[in-house]
Amino acid sequence: MIFQSVNSVFLLKNKAIEESIYRLSDLLDELQMVVRSTFDRSYWVIAEIVSISEAKNGHLYLEIAEKENDFLQAKIRANLWSNAKRRILSEFEHTTNQTLKKGMKVLLNVTIDFHTVFGMSLNILDIDPNFSLGEIERQKQATLLKLEEEGLIDFNKQHVLTQAIQKIAIISSKTAAGYQDFIKQLSENTHNYTFQTTLFQATMQGEKASPSIIQALEKVEESSIDFDIIILIRGGGSTLDLSCFDEYQLVARLAQSLYPIFTGIGHERDISIADKVAHTYLKTPTAVADFIITHNRHFEDTLNSIAEIINQYAFSLVDNHKEQLSDLGKNLSYSAQQKMHESSQELIQNGYNYQHAAKTRLTKANFRLEKITLILKHDLNIRLRQIDQDLDLTFKNIIKESKELLQHNKNKTEQNAKYLTQHSLNSLQTNSLTVEQIEQLINLANPKQILKKGFSITRLNGKLLRSVKNIDNKYILSTELHDGILESKITNTEENEQETDL
Repeated sequence: MIFQSVNSVFLLKNKAIEESIYRLSDLLDELQMVVRSTFDRSYWVIAEIVSISEAKNGHLYLEIAEKENDFLQAKIRANLWSNAKRRILSEFEHTTNQTLKKGMKVLLNVTIDFHTVFGMSLNILDIDPNFSLGEIERQKQATLLKLEEEGLIDFNKQHVLTQAIQKIAIISSKTAAGYQDFIKQLSENTHNYTFQTTLFQATMQGEKASPSIIQALEKVEESSIDFDIIILIRGGGSTLDLSCFDEYQLVARLAQSLYPIFTGIGHERDISIADKVAHTYLKTPTAVADFIITHNRHFEDTLNSIAEIINQYAFSLVDNHKEQLSDLGKNLSYSAQQKMHESSQELIQNGYNYQHAAKTRLTKANFRLEKITLILKHDLNIRLRQIDQDLDLTFKNIIKESKELLQHNKNKTEQNAKYLTQHSLNSLQTNSLTVEQIEQLINLANPKQILKKGFSITRLNGKLLRSVKNIDNKYILSTELHDGILESKITNTEENEQETDL
């Protein structure tokens, strides 16, 4: 009896348990029905994208979350089906100029769904781009405020550009059209300027852009080349997903670069924070190339202006010294001619004097004329050498002064020096002719020339006979004429009362 009672209780308990047991699928089906019936409308939800991936079938799978002070408050999966993805993303990218990415805060219009296999998730019906745009701008302003507080907004602008930019470090992608355009524009400049460009490759858009650009920047600063500027350029690719140029870590590093930073990122709508902290911001890579060429052209124009001023001053200086040299040349020529004339007159006068003395003192002229001739030649040579030395010293001084005064116009100075040298030589040649005339006059006073004029020389025993005193009739005299010698015997002697003045 007791056994039957216990068995009855056990059977009743098992029946109750069996009635409360569910299959998992049944339970989840009921949960699905509850969720869909309870949450049967759409909701606007603010969340941060934790991860995002695209399936082969075109569906976009996201994981979104809510954080407070970097602590996770909630997290759930979200789905953007391919049939709505194109419309939603197109509108979002057109408005924000960015793509959906990890870390972005978005306002989603979603429905709540529960799947018996994949669990709870949200289906995205729409994304409000204006919310994201405002959030992006808020983050941008926060970054700018932080940079302003740290004094980094104008920090890179303190670099002073070199007067001529030549060594250029380029951070870009080798395959980017913007890089190719920059190199072409730079190399085909009409002024034939040459540049040393070095490419440091980096990813220029997407999530990997910021660390890639920072790494390239560090390589530039570690290089052994002392660059003039660093250029950050891109172009030719998508204009979307350029938010890396607003990221604090990248722009702060750019602002503190050891070199001036030039940007030619190619933003069409607004200026990125990278543009704001850069030393020089330009819209496109070709605009950067044009700026560099114009900068160097301005330096060349400055040099040309300075050269023109120096040239004009040099010509003025040359003209002034040319006049001085001309005056010196004229004075030298006049002095040389005057000295040569005085010397010539003196020599001529001496010649006349010697000739007169020879005529008046014929009996004493033979040995004295030889001595006088030697003295005259010696004096003449000394005087001529002295004149030559004076002229040579004066000429050398003029040449030395001319070289010092006209070192920047050597050719013109040499021409003037040659002219002065030739002029001096002509003067010497003219005076040389005068000396030859004097020598001719001296030769006319030679005893042999005098003999030809009818005079004779009488010798007794080979000695010159100067007087008739003490001459006996027994002596034989030898008389020298210009063309021969006569011997005669003395027959008579007679003394004059006074000397004959011949």
